[in-house]
Parts: sequence; C-alpha cells; structure tokens
Amino acid sequence: MSGSSSSQDAFEEGLRLKEKRGQGEVVAVSLGPDRVKEALRSCLAMGADRGIHLSDPGWEQADTLMTARALAALIKQEGPALVLFGRQAIDDDMGAAGAAVAMSPLAVRAASPRVAIVGAGLAGLACADRLQAKGIQAVVYDAASRLGGRCFSNRTLVPGMACENGGELIDTGHKTMLGYANQFGLTLESYVKKRGEESR
Repeated sequence: MSGSSSSQDAFEEGLRLKEKRGQGEVVAVSLGPDRVKEALRSCLAMGADRGIHLSDPGWEQADTLMTARALAALIKQEGPALVLFGRQAIDDDMGAAGAAVAMSPLAVRAASPRVAIVGAGLAGLACADRLQAKGIQAVVYDAASRLGGRCFSNRTLVPGMACENGGELIDTGHKTMLGYANQFGLTLESYVKKRGEESR
C-alpha cells in the first residue's frame, strides 16, 4: 500500500470482494520507511484484517526488482488466493511492481492457473497459443460468433480468390506470423514471385 489513489482502489476492491464472498481476509502490505505505517493504519480503520509493514535499511533505495523480490517472498509465505496491486506507484509513477512480482522466481504460481483472455483477435489467439505452449490452458472469450477479430478470409468477393479482410501483409522479417503459418500448414502467396508460385 503506497498511499496512491490506485493502491487505494486495489485495497477497496479487496474489501468489496470479501464482502461479496462473505469470507476471506484482507491484508494490506506496504514496503518502505516508517511513514508508510500511516497508510496501513488507514487500511485497518477501513476494514483490513491485518497490515504488514516491510521495512529494512537495505531497502531505502530499493528499485522495482528489489521491491518485487521482497513482496514475492512475503506472498509465498502468506499464500493468498488473490493479490491486488495499484496501477502505479506514488513515488516514481511507474506501474511495474505487480508485473515484476508475477515474473519473480519467488512468485507463487498455482498448480493449475485459470486464465481468461477477452478478445479472440490475433493478439488474443497468439497469447492463448503461447500460454498453451507453456502448459497453461486459457479460455478465450469473444462477443463475435467467430475467431480472428477484425481479420477473416472472404472467399465470396472475387471468384477463385480469398481476400483477407482486415488482414495485413506479412513481410519476410515477421518471424512470429511466418512461424504460425508454418505451424498450421498454411500456404503463403509471395508477391515477389510470379502468380501461382507458392512458398511455405
């Protein structure tokens, strides 16, 4: 808890979740000098079950990675079901702590994490594919009845041809998209070669 409005929002969301579920514990955590105790006292007054102050002289000049390691170690020790972070810090206006904790080697990862991806466009599908390659199953949601977002093959516009609506040309340096084309056995038409010459 840094005292920033976004940290306050995260804390209040924790209180709302506890009230909605009718169970659980809300623990406010802050890393820093003695002055952060005031923010923790405010959290306790607003309904936090506990407040934890992480303090060490060696952390006075702590950067994001050092902060993340300290928070990740505490999270591993506490074993919470959910951790909420503010959007940005009050001191350097960054929003890196949450992401850094998630990437920390000390971070606790569920045995079978649940991931939901909203948006089945190319970015959402690529994200789901990368997660699956790491052994994490993701559920992809989209309001449309088909996948692909704004990109889709229109095979009725010109007889005998497929027009890629919303698509983009893939240049020879776009390794990710070329890799997907190869992985899924898609035939690519080169605009450098004569019509009919195809490459994979």
